[in-house]
Amino acid sequence: MAGPAGVERFLPAGTMYENQWVTSLLIVPVLLLLGAFVAWFDGRHLIPERRSPAFPERWWGYLARQVGVGGLLVAAMLFGISTHMWSLGLALTACALLVAHYPVRRAVYGETLGLVRYVSTALRRAAAFFGFWILLAVTPQLILASPDHRWLAASILAALLLGGLRYRREVVLFLVRATPFLHTPEGFARVLAHADIAVPVTVYRAGVTGGLWADSFALPSPRDHVVVIGDSLIETLDPDALTAIFAHEVAHLERWTGRPTSRVAALATGLVVVAIGGGLGLLQLRVEIATLVAAMWGGGLVLALAVWMVGRCGDERVSDLRAAALCQDASALVRALMVVQALRRIPRRLSPFSEETSTHPSLARRLQAIRQAAGIAPATLASPVVLSSPDLDRVVILDAERAHWLEGVAAGAAREPELVRLSAHSSRSLAYRQLTDLRLVTSVRGAAWLKATHRSGRSWRTPIRPQDVAAAQTALDVVDERLVAEPAVTRRRAALLVLFAATAAVSAWAHVGVSPVIVLAAIVIARPRQSAGWMAGVLILLWAFQHGVAPRTAIPFLVMMLTGASMVVGAMAFVIGPALRRRAALRPTPGETIVVAGALVAFALILGVDVLWVSRSAAASIPHWRLEAVGLSLLTVAVVVALGRWRRRWMAAVASGALGVAIFRWGPAAVAAWAPLASGTPLAVHDVLAPRSQVVTLDPSARQLVLSPSASQFAVQVGRSQANVPYDVVLGRFGGEQRQLSAYDLAIVDETLALLVGRTPAGLELRTLALDASGVLAPPGWSVALPAVYEPRVSADASSRTWTVVGWHPEQGDAISVAGRIGEDSREVRRWIIPGADANAHFFHLPVIDTALAVTRATLVHGPALLSRLAGVPEQRWQLWKLDGKTGASLAVTAAALVCLDPLPLDHALLCLARHAAHTVIWSVDGRSGKITEL
Repeated sequence: MAGPAGVERFLPAGTMYENQWVTSLLIVPVLLLLGAFVAWFDGRHLIPERRSPAFPERWWGYLARQVGVGGLLVAAMLFGISTHMWSLGLALTACALLVAHYPVRRAVYGETLGLVRYVSTALRRAAAFFGFWILLAVTPQLILASPDHRWLAASILAALLLGGLRYRREVVLFLVRATPFLHTPEGFARVLAHADIAVPVTVYRAGVTGGLWADSFALPSPRDHVVVIGDSLIETLDPDALTAIFAHEVAHLERWTGRPTSRVAALATGLVVVAIGGGLGLLQLRVEIATLVAAMWGGGLVLALAVWMVGRCGDERVSDLRAAALCQDASALVRALMVVQALRRIPRRLSPFSEETSTHPSLARRLQAIRQAAGIAPATLASPVVLSSPDLDRVVILDAERAHWLEGVAAGAAREPELVRLSAHSSRSLAYRQLTDLRLVTSVRGAAWLKATHRSGRSWRTPIRPQDVAAAQTALDVVDERLVAEPAVTRRRAALLVLFAATAAVSAWAHVGVSPVIVLAAIVIARPRQSAGWMAGVLILLWAFQHGVAPRTAIPFLVMMLTGASMVVGAMAFVIGPALRRRAALRPTPGETIVVAGALVAFALILGVDVLWVSRSAAASIPHWRLEAVGLSLLTVAVVVALGRWRRRWMAAVASGALGVAIFRWGPAAVAAWAPLASGTPLAVHDVLAPRSQVVTLDPSARQLVLSPSASQFAVQVGRSQANVPYDVVLGRFGGEQRQLSAYDLAIVDETLALLVGRTPAGLELRTLALDASGVLAPPGWSVALPAVYEPRVSADASSRTWTVVGWHPEQGDAISVAGRIGEDSREVRRWIIPGADANAHFFHLPVIDTALAVTRATLVHGPALLSRLAGVPEQRWQLWKLDGKTGASLAVTAAALVCLDPLPLDHALLCLARHAAHTVIWSVDGRSGKITEL
């Protein structure tokens, strides 16, 4: 119900907008302070333990948690404040975590830098390595932020970006405060003599007094190359080890000499042109679309940069082997890498996931590859090492060739290998060549476990007491080289597989919304280096089946063709080609079967419960393809289980497939019969450019368009609305004169006559208004007094000359309808009580059958279903009522936003739009029976 009391509850739009930004200004500092406190508190308890043998693992876990905290902060700013502040949120989060990390880093690395110098040094290094890409990512946003000075902003940004490309070497050396390395070891010249580099190489050193920089990097250039070595390495390494580090960077330069450097420069230049041109082009679009595209450009560029950096793991392995050949001393390279690892407090062994998401492989893998290539025999343990759990019940023995896991060991037994074996109830023994991973893992509080992973993918872990951690680390340093190397997946294959899976997921979402294709694609994207060929094959089959059976949508044909072509290329690259070379795993392991099938079953259960809950809670909106997605998920589970390796897989596959077929084939019909207003089928909608026949310039605030039957005349409201004050109405012809009136509402009867609801000293009145040039009315000067009505709306019928005015009682909040005929003074006034307590109800009157209908909205006392929120179903429920004076009968309750059209006086039915999350249904509500029919 729209009344004076209801209007006072809401703030003006300008005030609400200002309040939103005031709230944002308060939320952002609170989020940053909270994230900084969490980061500081998490690292505070590590400081006393910085000399413990398990500290590298705990330090690595702390750094990983800081990345997670930063991701949560950025996500909170994006989804809680604005999706367009990703760049500002990322910068503020990085600064907050940098400051919170300072006291922990200072204590761990023994640095003496002050806070200001530490922050400035970190920002300079970040700008040196990522400044160009960050500026490129925010370029469209900066151009959109200055539309009045677009050309000046574009010129400045283009100059900065192209200048940064041209003088990248000079900019990086300036920002890292690099100086020439004058007294280089003699081995540097020997390395350059063996290197395949035609341009000179200049060596620099960089660092800051009182700070640690145990890094080195190379800057390729068509004219001359540069190698920068950190001061911490120069001061710590012996000449041979320092020469090995230099050889490693020279190996990088060999790979970036010639065409690779030119291709990267050309690609970067092209991206600059696209960013500048695209930013200028976005100014021609609507603000919402332009800002969304600019944010997508920045986010996509940052993601691509991260994927490219992670994919360089393969380069590090190749550069290690080449460096050993250049310096002709593999042991010196091993020694140098171990010193770097010790200085930076990085664990020697990383989890497979950490290796996949890191820019460098773990030290254990690198040393294993270097020693194998150099022909260095692996070391062996001089004597078995006994590691006990805190309760002394479990023991792990590491000897020269095997690892032994013992359980049920007597607590009083001496920790000698033979005595422990004799007292154990059970034991298991594996050769090191059967394991792919053997390392220590730690918890936040410092507990340690020895985790082992078999070649089949199965893993387990055993707790280790604190006094045995040092012995475990020493023994693992020797055992590392005897573990089997995991099959290598090139960075190109991993990146292409991620792109392929993301394309399938985005296509499925655009086609039907929530889909099992997205679940399977997410598993592939999460572990691209370990995704087998069978998983890519199932993903392609699932995508093809969905696009074959799902109804067509408004996705452009070109996009569909490109997506289909990418699926064909993916099938050739990840399934057919590797299968022909016998390098593709076409059947899942038991662990893979459980993960994929379990994820799809959980997905199907959630969707199924969601459908039942939404249908039962009210005649709510079941998004399109939701029930079909359940059946398709179960069918995919049947395929995955059938490909498995366990004996009774066929029973589970047949059961899952039969249930999936039943749901897919008969599920929608069953739900439609149970909840007929809950489901609907979307129609294919294609954008068609309508010809502009008549155009007229109006005030930007124009609203509530009314047209004459021939569409040659129009009326619109302009200006701001005020309570109990008539609107300013502009009345005119297309291409003709316009005049401004004051009225609460206006209805055009025909080409010569209009009805106007206006104010007189005695109250409201309905009067005729001439539209033709002569100004002659029939009947002349007719008007009729109206009762006190708030927000009146008038409608009229030209054939029967009947009119209807509906509105609200100014005090009681009931609906009022007034009906009559043009030219007659008689009128019929009815008062209708609106059920419920909605202050924004909508009222509709059908005078020819003396029926009234109302739409109210209420908020659920309980939360909606889980995935309904993701699908866009709100917590509100719209209710359609048929009124009968003092009572009302509920016709329907729906979660779809219900918008009804004002009826004409002779209408027998009411047309409403039920706007669901994924589709809109047109309802025809019969005024006599109340029956609802979908059109």
